[in-house]
Amino acid sequence: MKKLTVTLILLVGAYALTGCSVQFSTANIGNAQLCKAVSDKYEAIDPTTSFTATDKEFHCLVRINNAPDDTKLRARWIAVNAPGMEANEKLVETDLPAAGGRHADFRLTAKNGLPPGAYKVEIYLNPQEGKAEPPAKTLDFSIKS
Repeated sequence: MKKLTVTLILLVGAYALTGCSVQFSTANIGNAQLCKAVSDKYEAIDPTTSFTATDKEFHCLVRINNAPDDTKLRARWIAVNAPGMEANEKLVETDLPAAGGRHADFRLTAKNGLPPGAYKVEIYLNPQEGKAEPPAKTLDFSIKS
């Protein structure tokens, strides 16, 4: 047991010396869904994963649970495969605070709609600048003509 304790202390000390930071949070994404609009009570109106080329507003409604005051959410809207756009082209990225546990309404507005194709929105929980990390949640959707 003493050997295990010494080993753990050495590992923690070595990790601390590397200058790495560890972030622990109780925050988690309870639910995320795409929809055409959001009510005043943060309810999805017309939930869908298939939009039309004439739709001009797209919503990703995210419910976050157990979020400490410094919790942030990020949504990155991406054109996976659509004519006139590069593969996996980032359309827009938005950060919102998510303190206390609530809903976040991420919106993508396309004045002239979007071309038919495959798209996705990636949701990040407490993203760290300059650090490549996988999204906490990814929602795929399509645009039909």
